[in-house]
Amino acid sequence: VRKELKIEGVDFELLLHPGHESNLEALGEARENIEHRVAERLRELREAGLDYPYSTMSLVEVPNILRGFGGGWRLPSVLDPPGMILLRELGFPTARFDAPFRKREKFKDLEGGVAAAKTRRLEEFFINDFSGGNLFSGVGRSMLLAQTGCRGEGRAAVEWSLDSLQTLMLSGVRSYFSAHLFTPKMNAAIGGAIQHFVLAGRKGHFAQSVIQVFNSRPAVWAAVLNQSLSRMKPWEDPQRSIDALSLKAGTLAQIIFDTLGPEGSAAFAAHLRNRFEGESFSLDQFIELLAEEDEKLGLAAANLIRGRGLPGFRAQRMELFRIADDSQGLPRYQLKVEIANPEETPGVFRLRYVLGDAESPEIVDSKPIPISGQAALRYSRVLSGVPRNLRLEPYVSLNRRPFEIPLPEFDKTRVEDVEASDGINPVALKGEDPRTIIVDDLDEGFSVEGEAGASGFRLRAKKTKNEDLDGGLPPDDFGPMPSQWSRAMKSSAWGRYRHTVAWVRKGKGLRKAVFKAEIPEAGQWQLEIHLPSKSDFRLTPKWGKWNIDVVTGSTTGNLSFDAENSDRGWNLVDVLKLEEGEVRVEIPDSGSGMVVIADALRFSPAATEGEK
Repeated sequence: VRKELKIEGVDFELLLHPGHESNLEALGEARENIEHRVAERLRELREAGLDYPYSTMSLVEVPNILRGFGGGWRLPSVLDPPGMILLRELGFPTARFDAPFRKREKFKDLEGGVAAAKTRRLEEFFINDFSGGNLFSGVGRSMLLAQTGCRGEGRAAVEWSLDSLQTLMLSGVRSYFSAHLFTPKMNAAIGGAIQHFVLAGRKGHFAQSVIQVFNSRPAVWAAVLNQSLSRMKPWEDPQRSIDALSLKAGTLAQIIFDTLGPEGSAAFAAHLRNRFEGESFSLDQFIELLAEEDEKLGLAAANLIRGRGLPGFRAQRMELFRIADDSQGLPRYQLKVEIANPEETPGVFRLRYVLGDAESPEIVDSKPIPISGQAALRYSRVLSGVPRNLRLEPYVSLNRRPFEIPLPEFDKTRVEDVEASDGINPVALKGEDPRTIIVDDLDEGFSVEGEAGASGFRLRAKKTKNEDLDGGLPPDDFGPMPSQWSRAMKSSAWGRYRHTVAWVRKGKGLRKAVFKAEIPEAGQWQLEIHLPSKSDFRLTPKWGKWNIDVVTGSTTGNLSFDAENSDRGWNLVDVLKLEEGEVRVEIPDSGSGMVVIADALRFSPAATEGEK
């Protein structure tokens, strides 16, 4: 059965098996919306110089048993030959687009009503297709990588980046496909993505959660660290190579898209296609053309494809205060945050914060901000309200995930007599405070022990391979409370780069987290414990009081810490008289609450009477 539409001079045809036309009826009232969306996108791309290169786009139903991937080390999708998308029989042709819309009253308050909801549902269906049938990826490939391609050094990385960029231009979301995904571990990974999507409030697309969960696996980062994409040998370990490409080359596409925007990204793709159509180009030519659009993008591409190291970001100073009202008498607030990159490798990040109240929040994203290696900068902005939930979002860095920057408390009624400041300026790079000793859960001085008396034994998950462990512990980000010490990434946790905690369900005290530190000189020392935000552990009902044992030589001191009534951040446990040498701080799992969390400890010299 053939159905056709002509939109912006392109003939769209749909070829279906007889009897599989029910979705056309279900989507019938959205036809005008769908046509408008397609026409609008084609016009935008044409105005940027990237017109669709064929007279026809054919969507053709094929049997589900047809193999959908090709050969070579990558095993790519073959469901999108130029000018055509092959639709698996068990995909769009037989999907139930009628079921979600049986209760039409649910959509009465939605702008555009049921027709708009059905259009959105259709877009999400193809965006979330991980079997190689993402329509947006296929159309994008017809427009760019079917017309030109990279050769030689860095070919896989450049083409992966362009593949992701062309999908972003059409759908706003990156795609992800590899036949190597279809292993026994896939169900667990998809389950993790579902948990991530639900805990994120079902915001955005499920595809974004899948990419984040797949890219956050410890084995993926092990493949990326000290790995140059331009020098890798993908046939030696295809899946690890795809992981590295998705993380670094896919991130490059996101940086380009966020920097240039949809129109600027399309203009860059058009420039590349028009110059090399019917031919190939080198990595140097790709970087050169990108630098013509934005010099800093060229540097980012060279670093992500040729470089081995990664940047690492931390907030070294934070200021927030009220300044003089604007000309209309409305309040203004000055935000200043200093971000440091102590690593030699340059990088890119952006800041995100929320303005407004909880009922009508306004999420503000900065443009991608490049930063040199071993450097720091100050981001200054004048805001109309007090920001909430300030986060640093690294694109690809040793931080791995976004982390929160705590906002300082201040007097909203006091107006500082300073000039308003907007912009990004270099500042001095500051080192860690030499007077303090911090031991994080990722440091060598941290371990978890089993039964009392066992020395340094790191617990292992049953039937868990080393490649699945995160710093020696099984990862557990989404579960309510793990039954053994596990590692979770939490944006509010302390971390030099990565913000993680070790946590465990309450037990009998046989399992304990151990922090070891070297005290440089005898004296009075403050012992502090860092707590992440309790809101990061939504399914944990009670923290209670934790037992803390401080071991110095043959002496053991017993302390109690009220985690239930302590705030996020550094909390004083006690002031201790310590001798020079090693001190062990042990936190057993025998607290009075339901969970015990080991984030980080800090020792600092206690102030003397004369210093107070």
